[in-house]
Amino acid sequence: MESYGRLMEIAIERIAAGHGPPNDAIPVPEGEVIPHEPTNYRIPDNFPNPPPGSPLNGIQGARFVLVQCGMTNAQITSLMGNDIVCLEDLAEIKEDDIDEHLKILSRASQNRGGMVLGLGVVPKVKALVSLLHELTRSGDGILDAYKVSMPYLREWQKESKAVVIGDDKVDVTLPEKFDHKDWVSFKDGLENYFRQTKGTRKIPLFYVIRGETHPEGVLSFTEARMWNARHNGPEYDADNARVYQQLVQVFRNTDGWAYVASTTTQDGRQVWKRLCYHYDGPHAIEKRIAMARAEIKKTEYKNEASYPLERYVTKLTDCFRILEQNKAPMMERDKLVGQVKIEPDIIEEDIAFLRHDEPEFDRLLNNCSSVYSEKVLTQRLIASVKIASEYDTLPRAEERISEESIDAKMCAIGSGERHSRATPEEISKKFGCGLETARKTLKATTNFGVRTATGPLIRRYRTDIMQTTHRRIRATVFNDTMFSKTKSLRGNKCAEVFTDGKFVTVKPTPNKTGETVANALREFIQEVGIPQKIVVDDAKEKLGMNTKWMEHIRHYKMDWANSEPYSHWQNQAEGAIREVRRRWKLLQHRRMIPKRLWDYGLTHVAEVMSRTVRSGSDRTPYEIMTGETPDISEYIDFEFYDWVWYLNNPNDKESPPELGRWLGVSYRVGAAMCYFVLTQKGVVLSRSSVQPFNLQEQLSNEVRLRMEKFDTEINGRLDDKNYISNDITTGILYLEDDDPIVEGEEESPIREADDVWDINAYDQYINAEILLPVGDGRIAGTVIERKRDSDGKPIGVRHLMPMMDTRLYNVKLADGTIRELFANNIAECMFSEVDSEGRSYRLLKEISDHRKLDSAIDKEHGIYRYNNRDYHKMTTKGWLLLVEWMEGHADWVPLKDLKEAYPVQVAEYAKANGIDDEPAFAWWVKDVLRQRNSVIAKVKSRYWKTTHKFGIRIPKTVKEALQIDKETGTDY
Repeated sequence: MESYGRLMEIAIERIAAGHGPPNDAIPVPEGEVIPHEPTNYRIPDNFPNPPPGSPLNGIQGARFVLVQCGMTNAQITSLMGNDIVCLEDLAEIKEDDIDEHLKILSRASQNRGGMVLGLGVVPKVKALVSLLHELTRSGDGILDAYKVSMPYLREWQKESKAVVIGDDKVDVTLPEKFDHKDWVSFKDGLENYFRQTKGTRKIPLFYVIRGETHPEGVLSFTEARMWNARHNGPEYDADNARVYQQLVQVFRNTDGWAYVASTTTQDGRQVWKRLCYHYDGPHAIEKRIAMARAEIKKTEYKNEASYPLERYVTKLTDCFRILEQNKAPMMERDKLVGQVKIEPDIIEEDIAFLRHDEPEFDRLLNNCSSVYSEKVLTQRLIASVKIASEYDTLPRAEERISEESIDAKMCAIGSGERHSRATPEEISKKFGCGLETARKTLKATTNFGVRTATGPLIRRYRTDIMQTTHRRIRATVFNDTMFSKTKSLRGNKCAEVFTDGKFVTVKPTPNKTGETVANALREFIQEVGIPQKIVVDDAKEKLGMNTKWMEHIRHYKMDWANSEPYSHWQNQAEGAIREVRRRWKLLQHRRMIPKRLWDYGLTHVAEVMSRTVRSGSDRTPYEIMTGETPDISEYIDFEFYDWVWYLNNPNDKESPPELGRWLGVSYRVGAAMCYFVLTQKGVVLSRSSVQPFNLQEQLSNEVRLRMEKFDTEINGRLDDKNYISNDITTGILYLEDDDPIVEGEEESPIREADDVWDINAYDQYINAEILLPVGDGRIAGTVIERKRDSDGKPIGVRHLMPMMDTRLYNVKLADGTIRELFANNIAECMFSEVDSEGRSYRLLKEISDHRKLDSAIDKEHGIYRYNNRDYHKMTTKGWLLLVEWMEGHADWVPLKDLKEAYPVQVAEYAKANGIDDEPAFAWWVKDVLRQRNSVIAKVKSRYWKTTHKFGIRIPKTVKEALQIDKETGTDY
């Protein structure tokens, strides 16, 4: 007869398996019983009979789990004391605290509550606390003591060490590119890969893509963690994004890419469910079965010379496997009868004969091919098994060094990290954009190739091979040529600019001949892709029927068009040239870059612009153009013209690193992470073993002397006096020229009779500047004229009430397009952005640059002393900030004005760009950042214009008033 303890254990096992508790109490057997040793659960003293149902928590749950550790009733009472009254209290204790508490109790005498614990009890109690932490994180928030069985606790005690200190090495590789014909094998391989790849909490990533149905039976420790992990929290979000990146890698440029690219967030679980829903659907299964049967039907073995038997059998085996995986197995007779071109009756006789004579069957198979030899097959199976040990890399006993023998002390801790981390602050500084744009850029790009190093440069960096392919781009690309008066270091005088309105790339050329512009187009196709249509100006070097440019157009089958003469707004490359010129001139002024490096600088500026999220989208222009998420690892470590160390000859181990300047990414030379480096001799090299300075090196006097010598020599070698062209063509805007001011043609004071009573003469809306909402931002526009019908009559009727006014106007937006708006819409836009006095305001988008003037106070004069204490001077003089407004414009705004309107944004920018220690910022930035939440609530986030009222520009001087009249054509 079973003992009482065994009957109670059986009842608890049923409850833990999901059954309800017994209705009646467990009877106590009488007479002789079978001795019982607990296997799954120990039964505490005075445990309720019948056992309570699941979940078991509270003080009974706490005592139950401690009994599973081997503790007695008295030991449990001493351990719990008055602090632990339920299972949840036990789950909140830290492992270090429980360890210290057990040590105190073991040292105390028994009359003071001390106790003597067994040798294995303490490790089990510590493992129990760790297990309760895991159950709290992975469960549904309700703890159940029945989940803590003795075998499970022992397995956790063993496996938790692997969780904490285990190796994340994956024994399997990610499957190759996806093939829809072999979906089942691909799915099994991918799931196997995720089962062996650990996530943030050392849980295999398979938990992200697991199904909804929980497997039955007893699960292993790892399986239980995978199936019990929750699908929420920051750890899950990180693992989900990692799964998404792996799916992108295997499905890109395959039939399944549409199901991956259709999601707007990095939701790997959602993408996987969508793929399974499609490829596990009935139509997909029928398609795979039909293709496998068609492959079987056309496969035929003739002889060993034309089609080896091994290849024939492998082909058939793959087809049969696909049929079996998709629940469409074929009978053995059907397999043979449709394939081997012999009479079916003969095949049936041979099959029956061979089934009765197995040795003869094996001999015939061996004669057909050695692949069917049992000996060869056994050797192949053994050779395919890989055996590894986690102790292979441990040192031998005689090589180990005891900790007591080491005589060392730590004096200081310092960081010598050379490479940058992918943080919004670093991206904002390197890319010259605001913090919000930097955050969006990080979300829309990858940085898997970021390097880490702390020591000096002594060996070459490892590189990976990157390949480019010709892809088809479903976009219209605009092209134009920009010119420079200065001959660059590479001998370039021009540059071809390609853009779709957002994406920009620059290809420097030595001149504007037919051969060079065609080479630039070919480079664009190789690096970016073949556009659906390309629009150029009417340059004869491009549009002639026999030019190289048109040969490429016809060869790559592109549509083309040219803009109308003197209509620059039809070619969006004009706007791209203006923006690239503006950014390069700001960068050149701030970094003091020699002019002869303009082609390297323009190329880098365009690449950064294309990899930075722009307004109106959360994806980068590069991804919108190509469909591929760009990796910005090559741009994170360096800013243009940064100081770097590089290895000129990595094979020479004794050669020290040399000093250089960083000039951008070298795509055409070397492999990944290869850069242009300017040497002290004025020569540009392509090197992948490049490293930025750390802070200690920048402060070193020896290095600073080398830097000064480098700059002196470079400025002499790159002197542009002898490289400025005197052959200047009138009408061309050169790179070095200032932005033009378009002046209207001077009109005669005598008007034509037809124009005296112009409908626009006294229209209050004409020339008004407004902001129109577009997406999540706004765009500036100017009312230019009334809209007329086909008869030339103005549309709509004026009304004293703006909301009843039906006049229709043409509004020219900042991007050059024309939009039609009714007068009531214009009035609504005007009054929504002004106060009661008509003063309009601007909404800040981000701060992208700064400038320090001579009037600014230096750091050495930024502190004054009063009553034996140092104080920061309260000053804002001499600082300008480049602000990008929501309507698309950018202005240099004094610090004194912007600080009052946007203190938090200015403080964050100063902190991110390392200027918060300047006197103009040091006295207030720390306080603002510490109290940013309350500051945001109090400050009105508006920067008021002082130049406009009700959307109309207000002159401050007579000269300015005359200039406004000249620009608007007003003479009244």
